[in-house]
Amino acid sequence: MDYKDLVAKLTTEEVPSESVCTTCLLSDNIINLLQFRINYEEYSSRKYLAMSLWLTNIGYFNSGKLYKRYSEEELVHAGYARDFLLSFNIQPETRTIDGVSTSFSSLGEIIRMTLTHEIEVTKQCQELAKVAMQEGDMLTFSLGQKYCSEQVEELSKANDLLNLLNVYGEDKLALALLDHQIESLL
Repeated sequence: MDYKDLVAKLTTEEVPSESVCTTCLLSDNIINLLQFRINYEEYSSRKYLAMSLWLTNIGYFNSGKLYKRYSEEELVHAGYARDFLLSFNIQPETRTIDGVSTSFSSLGEIIRMTLTHEIEVTKQCQELAKVAMQEGDMLTFSLGQKYCSEQVEELSKANDLLNLLNVYGEDKLALALLDHQIESLL
């Protein structure tokens, strides 16, 4: 049988209904982890939006713009898991987002909080990839790798900001100069 005959045979044969079940390709554990990923990326977006608004309100305009961009990027990351679940005909959940602090003490505090937050997100993304691998779910493992790759970039950005903070210092003039320097990151 040549290739054309094989394709013709496969396209004319009736496929049993259980073999077209796309939702059965993902375990409940993986689905829950992906629903969590959506929620936490949305939480991250809100957290960075709160930081952006606070920074803009007190006059760190470039930092405010940078954190607004970070907020928008987190929504893109949430979309990765949302689109993935939809590809398997699984309804992504729109969960409640826990309270996000809207009060901060300084630009320095925000930068340190950013690195701490991105370390936590990195651990979560590594866990998603690890669980997918343990379950033999190479499709979700691929998505987990995508998240992990994104986190390398996120950690780099957070560490760069922390390094700049350490170079400039945290007195008022130093922070104003740092905010001016942050314009180059936009």
